[in-house]
Amino acid sequence: GLISSRSSVKEAFSKLMQSNRVVDCVLCDYTMANGNGLQLLQAIRMGQIKFFRPDACFVLLTGSGDAATVAMALELDVNGYLVKPAEAGINLPDDEMIDVAQTITG
Repeated sequence: GLISSRSSVKEAFSKLMQSNRVVDCVLCDYTMANGNGLQLLQAIRMGQIKFFRPDACFVLLTGSGDAATVAMALELDVNGYLVKPAEAGINLPDDEMIDVAQTITG
């Protein structure tokens, strides 16, 4: 399948809105430019993206296990929640994110 990477909520939302293929899974960081991953998850669950099944897989990545973030993600029916390494400044490179996405989607 096709795997795509975007760094901002606006770019991710735009890419998903322009898709002409059914989206099976989104692996999304909580911290994104001009917003956060929960905003994207909320738009998806509300059916705002035409080729994204509202029940499709959404995995949220975050640098902390903040209880409020976890609670909000669960409220929005997140399918998975991964806490990145706690070391300051550690971010998963795009190729590692793609490996995770390929593992999730088979």
